[in-house]
Amino acid sequence: MKILLSVSDKVWGGKHVYMHALAVELEELGYEILIVAERNSEFSAEARRSNLRVAEVDDFVEIESRKELLGCGENYSFHAFVTSGRRDFSAVKGLFNPQAVSVLIRHSGFPLDDDVETRRSVESLDLLFTTSNEQRYNQFEFLNCAELSPDVRVLPSGMRSSYFKELEEIDRAAVREDLKLHDGDRVILVAARLSWEKQLDSALRTFAQASSVHHDVHLIIVGGGPEEESLRATADDLGIMDRVRFYGYRRDVSRFLKAADIFLFTSQAAETGPLALKEAMAAGLPVIADAVGGVSEFVRHEDNGILVYSDEERTGQLLRLLGDAELAEYLGQQASRTARAEFRFEPRARAFARAIESAALVKRDDAEMLSELSWDGVRVRSEGFGGYLFVPRTSNLIEVGPEEFDLVANSVREDRPSLLSSGSAPSSLVSDLYAMGALVRAGAETFDHRERV
Repeated sequence: MKILLSVSDKVWGGKHVYMHALAVELEELGYEILIVAERNSEFSAEARRSNLRVAEVDDFVEIESRKELLGCGENYSFHAFVTSGRRDFSAVKGLFNPQAVSVLIRHSGFPLDDDVETRRSVESLDLLFTTSNEQRYNQFEFLNCAELSPDVRVLPSGMRSSYFKELEEIDRAAVREDLKLHDGDRVILVAARLSWEKQLDSALRTFAQASSVHHDVHLIIVGGGPEEESLRATADDLGIMDRVRFYGYRRDVSRFLKAADIFLFTSQAAETGPLALKEAMAAGLPVIADAVGGVSEFVRHEDNGILVYSDEERTGQLLRLLGDAELAEYLGQQASRTARAEFRFEPRARAFARAIESAALVKRDDAEMLSELSWDGVRVRSEGFGGYLFVPRTSNLIEVGPEEFDLVANSVREDRPSLLSSGSAPSSLVSDLYAMGALVRAGAETFDHRERV
């Protein structure tokens, strides 16, 4: 199955980590992926380092770039178009065709343009994924009233297994030594883009009040952005510049997480599921997070973290954690357990793959797609009316009519799903067989049918 996956923006952020992980997982499952990204972007470079196939455009907004995109669409017969941002969606939607699945993965907490053209484009999608339930409701509730609505699902962000392994291999003591931290120093960490919506001036004021009580604390800020100069000035005005360190944009954020003691997350935007916060939880840090957007969907107050609703409450909770080592340790342990149980990205990638493949089989159950699938240990039994097909792994049973049963039974005997494209089996039956787990992609046989998005 051939998938065009577009990713906009030249800088690297949580969306790009998400889309890179998705592309790598899809490639490992056997899908043929073409990445379309902006020339000289961080995402393009990272995709190439991962040996993904990449086509570059200068800018998704420019007319010439859109002509380049048309070339991509003409040179390859894609089964699915997956877009991930406002600008690439606007550009790539011109390539959508009735025979391919059209998909938008919406990451931003800021809504799309509220105009007729955008609404029609969204309504014409086959699949729409949000990264939180809050985002799904607030940004796309209007689709409930649309006559032509996409299938809207939630696919939260998460980390690949390799990330958890990476965390385990980092030596906390060695990192703290590299950062010239003393044994008694306690580190409050902020990892975010330095932009207005992250409300980092509030984080600085919170730290200033906490550090006036606890003289062993330091604030480390990892991330770059347009507000850095202003934030440095604020830290200077607050008299805390000697205890605040700005490290700029870093790709080794996991090292800073292992060196830290508390993670602070501030924002005034409707965050959909900030990956930095989930990574901090995976590192076993107690987290204090502004209860915005979809944050409360995975941070559970006083269970695996602390949720706050005001600057005053944030300051109070930080002072509380700094004064209660037992509570901080408990929250960190719970955060780590939550991350390992709920944030693993591989099951989500498999669920995403099944969603788009199922949609594609409804549109185009051609031999090329079906040849990539296998029958997963199914059992068939002939009856006078046709017969039954049973999937032991998922305990699903389907009744097959007389016109299709012989074709299905023969395809099962020869383990050649591609035979279904040459006979009387309707695409709806093929899609049903796939949905019940009878047909699986090689390498994804361990898929748990409970993994849903």
